[in-house]
Amino acid sequence: MKTKNLLILAILQLLFSAVVAQTLKIGEWQSHFNYTSGEKCEEVNNKIYCATTNGLFYVNKADKSIVKLSKIDGFSDIDIQTMEYAPLNDVLMIAYSSTNIDLLQGNIIYPVNDIYRKSMPGKKIINHIYFHNNKAYISGSYGIVVYDLIKKEVKESYTEIGDNGSQIEVFSVAINHDSIYAATVEGILAASLKSPNLLNYKEWGIINSLKCDRITDFQNELFAVLNGYVYQYKSGQWSKFIDSMQGKCVNMQVSNNIMTIDFEKYIFKVNADLTTDVFNISGSRSSFIDQQNVLWFALNLYGLISVDNGSYWFYTPNGPFSGNCWNVLVNNNITYVAPGGYSANGTPTYSSDGFYYYSDGVWNNRNFTNDTAISGIFDIIEVAADPLSKDLYLGSYGYGILVYRNGKIYKKYNASNSSLQGSVDNPEKVNIRCIRFDNKNRLWVSNYGAANPLSVRNTDGTWNSYSLGGSQNRNTTDFVIDEAGRKWILYPYNEGIIVFDETRPDGSQYKKLSKDENNGNLPTDRIHSIALDKKGRIWIGSEEGVAVFYNPENIFSQSGSDANRIWITQNGESGYLLASEIVTTIAVDGSNKKWLGSRNGVWYVNEDGTEIIYHFNAENSPLPSSFIRDIAVNELSGEVFFATDKGLVSFRNTAIEGGTTHGDVYAFPNPVEPGYTGPIAVRGLVYNANVKITDVAGNIVTQLTADGGQAVWDGKDISGNIVKSGVYLVFSSNEDGTETAVTKILIIR
Repeated sequence: MKTKNLLILAILQLLFSAVVAQTLKIGEWQSHFNYTSGEKCEEVNNKIYCATTNGLFYVNKADKSIVKLSKIDGFSDIDIQTMEYAPLNDVLMIAYSSTNIDLLQGNIIYPVNDIYRKSMPGKKIINHIYFHNNKAYISGSYGIVVYDLIKKEVKESYTEIGDNGSQIEVFSVAINHDSIYAATVEGILAASLKSPNLLNYKEWGIINSLKCDRITDFQNELFAVLNGYVYQYKSGQWSKFIDSMQGKCVNMQVSNNIMTIDFEKYIFKVNADLTTDVFNISGSRSSFIDQQNVLWFALNLYGLISVDNGSYWFYTPNGPFSGNCWNVLVNNNITYVAPGGYSANGTPTYSSDGFYYYSDGVWNNRNFTNDTAISGIFDIIEVAADPLSKDLYLGSYGYGILVYRNGKIYKKYNASNSSLQGSVDNPEKVNIRCIRFDNKNRLWVSNYGAANPLSVRNTDGTWNSYSLGGSQNRNTTDFVIDEAGRKWILYPYNEGIIVFDETRPDGSQYKKLSKDENNGNLPTDRIHSIALDKKGRIWIGSEEGVAVFYNPENIFSQSGSDANRIWITQNGESGYLLASEIVTTIAVDGSNKKWLGSRNGVWYVNEDGTEIIYHFNAENSPLPSSFIRDIAVNELSGEVFFATDKGLVSFRNTAIEGGTTHGDVYAFPNPVEPGYTGPIAVRGLVYNANVKITDVAGNIVTQLTADGGQAVWDGKDISGNIVKSGVYLVFSSNEDGTETAVTKILIIR
């Protein structure tokens, strides 16, 4: 069986506390998940594990330090459905919503994908895990799968044990004495473990016909949730143990010879003698009493909490407020995320997540929990930064624009104080879809659904709006502004692109492009993304791949400017670049290479798109999902942020912004210590510099071309040999040799 070593990177993080930023090395990934929505907690020796909606972490009980875990550490997936610990086997079994499973035993991860790979009709979900005699009974929509923890293989499956051999969903399983019990919508099914064939539905019988949500065994007795009440099964009879006045029963859990039952408003502690204690705690999703008699519980908004002698301790790793991420902006080394959204037909999600930003290794969240100015503002879907004032502009799908300055919202723009308008279909909603600043520092706004759907705030504070040809062109979405100030505006569905230039005479200010030749030559009228590269070219992403306008300056000329698709030949195959992909987003990095996102991952291509450098997806990388919503590049560090429908991750790439002259040229790490085998980066270079590395005698060791403003050396000579200890000189120059710089690297072997 394939195993993975768990990489443990410990960071002490108490609730909302600051952390020291960790330097992300070139080629490394980092997850940026939310950890506040606690769902399940388990005690594993001296650690407390907590699963959240899209994250996993544990607390070291000895020093209360917190360690975040993800696919970067070798786990198979995110979105944990449930997890259980088997003390006798020292195994934590983690089941994901995808039905992938990981076994964590010590620091080794054993992936189990039998259920994931099995084709099943209808939904496929894991509900519960129960351990007995070195076996895991994994109940779900398919029935029951029995997994051997010693041999690490599926032993058998009970999938057709319902009425007349039908498949039935099992919510949980318990074993008491010599019988197995299954909680189902039809009641409690039971069978003898001595049966020679539990695959035969005739071996199973209903012992209670009330709907059973959960069942467990404790102190040689069975406990079940029947129609909302907790019952005890004793001497062949069911009797009410706890009534439903406590609200819905969320979880039952046994640990350290104590059973805890989580209700909507209380936590019940059931002692070994079956007496009960009640904790006046509402909202717990999972709880247990640890070996030191401390109560631990998982809770939404707070992650993991412990109660020790009346004192409450909160454990929440730093992260964004939620896993939602729609639009990402990196500006001045700070990453901003707009988490709102809308459906394919334009229906808002009414997200109250506000916005988040990542600075110096710490996530900061602004929303209804800490800022009354944002309370009542939903679906912030766009972020833009004023190049001069550095003010942050937040576009809401329904509530206009918020301006964020010096840590607070100081201004709002809507239909009452600007040219922004309510939607024709719903005048109370001022829908913002895109915000851009032009090279004159004017603010341009895509005002989706308005009669005049394009607005501009001029530098003197006045506003103007434009109709773009009437009702058929109201639904403006994303746009870019080219080097001449023309606005290239996307329209959803089958409406192509409109190019707008307010400086042209009335009647000729806009041109609508389509898939027709000599009128745009778009791959299809369904365009999803657009970007302006560093050479002034317009890149578009469609439902049939990528195309480029190489001469956008000719768009209004008589000859026009048609888009060109990119022909690529790689690995023995030829075709148009991503021709079968819906290209959802395009980002340009410091070296003018392109990141192309789709619903099947992300591609990194060279400057002209004729070579694929990377292809990342959820199967071959730490991406939590292959559905890419947005991509943003930090051109100062090379870190690339990927917003997916299941959360945000980043990847440290080599390319950074390069200037027309050299900046502060330096190498890192420097010195290169013994044992280091990673990349050596040289920063501060002129754009796409030619780099030569020599020894102190002037002998050429290797030659490189910078990625934007950074060159990366693998520490080897031209022949591929690892260089020896010594001082090496780095000579950098631009293409014509008029701009030069020199630095040194000390290598110690």
